[in-house]
Formats: sequence, structure tokens, C-alpha cells
Amino acid sequence: MEIKTETRVERIIFKHLSGSKSGQTDNLELNNYAEITIGRNPTSKIAYDPDKDDLVSGNHATISWDISEPTVFTLTDLGSKNGTFVNNQRVTRPVRLRLGDQIQFGPDGPKMEFDCDPHPGNDS
Repeated sequence: MEIKTETRVERIIFKHLSGSKSGQTDNLELNNYAEITIGRNPTSKIAYDPDKDDLVSGNHATISWDISEPTVFTLTDLGSKNGTFVNNQRVTRPVRLRLGDQIQFGPDGPKMEFDCDPHPGNDS
């Protein structure tokens, strides 16, 4: 499902499917961030283990959104060495995320699923 409606998303949810964070969930309140940074750098909002997740770059990717379009989320690879993949397709430019998309850092690196709360379009 593509996120299109004007429902106010309050948080982004990442379900970690593999890697050192496998089985964990990160819930990030949108009001607390302008963008979400992902990498092995300890200052990343989603920080991977520097030893166990060696396919993840220090500053690997970001997920951003625009206050004027509160239900549109964009993933950008930051020139990572091993690449970023969405649903097994390598990302070469910013890409719009959809609910349930699987994001992977490196071809055999950690994988997570993108979700949000509340789900846009669930106002009925």
C-alpha cells in the first residue's frame, strides 16, 4: 500500500528481520526528528553493531519526510560501500517507501521492515 492520504503519522516502526538487531523493533516518534539516520556510527538514530554488521557503512542511509507531505517517506543511500536495497532492488537514487517495504544494508547485510503508526487511510 502506498502512503497517500493526509492521516497524520505519529511514529515510524522498524522491525529488524536479520543482523545484530534481529527480533528487535525501533519505534521512532516523528516529532523528535527531522530525518532518521542509519549506520554503524553510534550517533545514528538506528545504529548497527560496528563489528557484527560490517556490511553497514558508518553513515549508510537516511529516511526523511516533508512536513507538507506528512505521509511520504523517502529513503536515500549516502554513497554506502555495499549499497542499500528495497525489496531486493538496489537503490541508486532517493526512493519513496511503502508500508511493508523491506530495507537491506548490503547484499547480505541486516534487513528491516518499514511500517508506521497509525496507518494512513485507516480513518474509516
